[in-house]
This record gives sequence, C-alpha cells and structure tokens, in this order.
Amino acid sequence: MLIYKKIGNQTIAYLSPRLSSIKTSDAKANMDIELKGILDRADELKEDFRKELDYCIENRQVTERAKNLYHEVLVKLRSALDIIMSKVWEKYVSPVRKKNKKLNIYFPICKDQQHFEKMMKEVGMQNLQTLSKDLYSLILKVQPFVTQRKDLLDFKDMSNRGKHTSLVLQKLDYTEAIKITSSKGIIIHSKGGVEFPASGIFGASVDPNTQRIVPTQDVKDEEVIWVWSSDEYGYNPIIFCETLCQGMRKFLVDISKFL
Repeated sequence: MLIYKKIGNQTIAYLSPRLSSIKTSDAKANMDIELKGILDRADELKEDFRKELDYCIENRQVTERAKNLYHEVLVKLRSALDIIMSKVWEKYVSPVRKKNKKLNIYFPICKDQQHFEKMMKEVGMQNLQTLSKDLYSLILKVQPFVTQRKDLLDFKDMSNRGKHTSLVLQKLDYTEAIKITSSKGIIIHSKGGVEFPASGIFGASVDPNTQRIVPTQDVKDEEVIWVWSSDEYGYNPIIFCETLCQGMRKFLVDISKFL
C-alpha cells in the first residue's frame, strides 16, 4: 500500500503494505494456543514497528526504537519456529528415544543438504522421513538449499543479532520523484530518471522537454519525495516483516496438522 503524507510544502510517498492473512478460524483449529499467542504478539510488534517507521520517515532519522522493534519481530518469529520443532520432537522422537532426555531443539535453517541432515541427526530426527514423510517434506521444502533463496538464511542471522553484535542497521533514502495518477493506476518515478515514449502514458501526452505529462481530466502528475527504507541486508524492513509474519503463520498452521 502506498502512503502519502503532506509535510510542510512537500508530499512524501512510501510503501507500507498489509498482506491478507489466513483466516483466524483456520489458525485456531490447527494451532495450539501457545504458538498462536507468539504469532499474534509478532503481529502486534510489527504494527508498532510500522507506526515507528512512519515517525522515522517524517523526521528523517531511524530511531533506536525502530531498530529494537524490527529485532523483536524477528526474534518472536524465530521463537515460534523453534517451538514448533520442539513439538515435532515430542511427538515423533521422544516416545522412541532410548535416552529420553530432551535436547536443545532448533528449527533447521540450512544452506546445504549435508548441514540439514547433520542438524536432524543431532536431535534424533534422522528417521523423521520414515515416521512422517509428509511432515519431513514440509520442513525440507522451505530450506534455502531447496528454495534457492537466501531470505531465510538472512532471517536466521538477523534474529541472532543483538546477542553479541549490534542490531540490524536501517537507513532511509529520499528521492525527488514524480507521481502520475489516473483511473488506470499510479506510477512513481525518480525525477529525471525516466524517459517516457512519445505516445505518452495512460493516454496523456508527454512534454519532451520536461518529461512531465500534459494534464488531462483523467491523468495528473505532481512532484513528491519518494522514501525507500532498507536494512543492511538489502530488505525493506516493513515489507520483510509483513511477508515473514504472513508466511510463518501459514507454515506453522500446516505443520500443526501433523501434531
């Protein structure tokens, strides 16, 4: 979702998306109250973080509170992953383990198959594929070496920050931009950074000298300040949190069906 705010004689624009989540009734049916509570708290922290980012953008600085809220969302989600893995251990490993001593259980987030198998073996889950093929496949298919994506590895690293190293850095970039609005949609481009075709855009012609549209009844443009928030890993923090919160809830609901 695009946000527009008037600050003095300038209009600032930035992204603050809200993704549709799974039905609460589905979550209640397939997830125990402890996990649901952790995910609900992560959502609350995410919304606090969203509001703090609004403040940061308006004041052109990233606050320490924003850094801490970002970290707290990630830590809550990491905690939920580790708890679900402990519940898997309790159901599938503990009843058959000779030394019925619970180990420190962590959800595996691995960069290769060898590391994944090593982690599963360390907690006695090397036979999980035999005990529950579908559950094993569910855990396996989200691994970075399977998805060929690095975001989960980055999430693992980021959620561990704050123990012995500083919290994840964030920055705000402000760029002069042009917002073009019509009934067909909205386009925002950096000022002087785009050359439109002579045929125009959204049916409106473009002045070749200024690269500004010739306003029509349906198409208008205005100067705005485009704000992009990013962290040191290259993610937009609120988009990253929103995507993680939604994806994590769906994933944990799916795993909970085997518990």
